[in-house]
Amino acid sequence: MATKAKKEAQSVEKTDRKTPSRAILFELEHTAAGGRQILFDVLKSALAERGITLSESEFRRHCVGCPVEEAVAALLKASKKTRLSAEKLVAEISEGITLSFAGGSARLDPGMADLIERSRAEGIAPGGLSCIESDAARQLVEKLGLNDSGLVILSRAGTERTFPQPDVWLQLAKTVGVTPTRCLVVVSSGDASRAALAAGMKCVAVPDRYTSFQDFSGADFVCDALKKGEIDRVMEIAAAL
Repeated sequence: MATKAKKEAQSVEKTDRKTPSRAILFELEHTAAGGRQILFDVLKSALAERGITLSESEFRRHCVGCPVEEAVAALLKASKKTRLSAEKLVAEISEGITLSFAGGSARLDPGMADLIERSRAEGIAPGGLSCIESDAARQLVEKLGLNDSGLVILSRAGTERTFPQPDVWLQLAKTVGVTPTRCLVVVSSGDASRAALAAGMKCVAVPDRYTSFQDFSGADFVCDALKKGEIDRVMEIAAAL
């Protein structure tokens, strides 16, 4: 019987190419698809229906890098709306997030698209780490136009309080079939960066508007966006793996 990890890990495309010796791994939702903005929009809409206004500063303080359950509890407490049903709100928000990724407004970041294409040309395997359910993650991959990219995805929805942990990056490397020390990870948050570094991997950080204040100490390269010059630098780091 297949293990749970094997069931969660999905290969988007199988090819007969040689086993890769290097890999570029990334956060599927946040780094590739602007997921944090989608999360903010879903939360803001759901809370507005209950008379709660969500500001960007409150989102940064209570919602970045934690499970939906924890974020909702903190927001209800901060707004003094603790009599509202947190359970119902969590279910509504979780469903909204999944629907938004699988069939809504998610779009592939142009810089990530170029990086994936250049990596493939160099024989570097792509791997995506997802924090949503595997079926929704596969739909997101299709929506982003990555079905033919050879991308391997690993879905670990709701398995850790702080996501991702080092062992999750290690599991993705194993799924892709590349030694961890020959993996370069592209992240958008301080937690993801620290986890990748703890796993013995190189790390490139591309913070978004909600994580730009976080600590990315130890990352090999930090940039505001993946443009041509920045992608050149990332490829230089990958070439030295």
